[in-house]
Amino acid sequence: MHGFFFGTLRENLTLGAPHASDEQIFDALEVSGGAVFVRRLAKGLDHPIMEGGNGLSGGQRQSLLLARMLLRSPNIVLLDEPSASLDETYGARVYSAVTSMAWQPHTGRRDAPGAGTGAG
Repeated sequence: MHGFFFGTLRENLTLGAPHASDEQIFDALEVSGGAVFVRRLAKGLDHPIMEGGNGLSGGQRQSLLLARMLLRSPNIVLLDEPSASLDETYGARVYSAVTSMAWQPHTGRRDAPGAGTGAG
């Protein structure tokens, strides 16, 4: 199972985060490495997705699922080789975002840990 269902890319990405804005979605896609791919699609976030992610490459599926995870703002994350299908640059970005908890829940913004709190 690849975690995708028949519907639009937006519907697949916002599963568990139905009120995510386009800005939040693209922020998550930037971190996961999927933003360039999605921007190149003629229908963008309204691009149709097939059951199981058929028609997507392994790297595309991986980056989209990582973006979905980021949009959910989970308290606990268990990942098994999250960057396995990504190139080195995006793999490093994903690792950095996940390990530093740089993703700020419900804001869709990436900030340095402790930003705005006086911590540092």
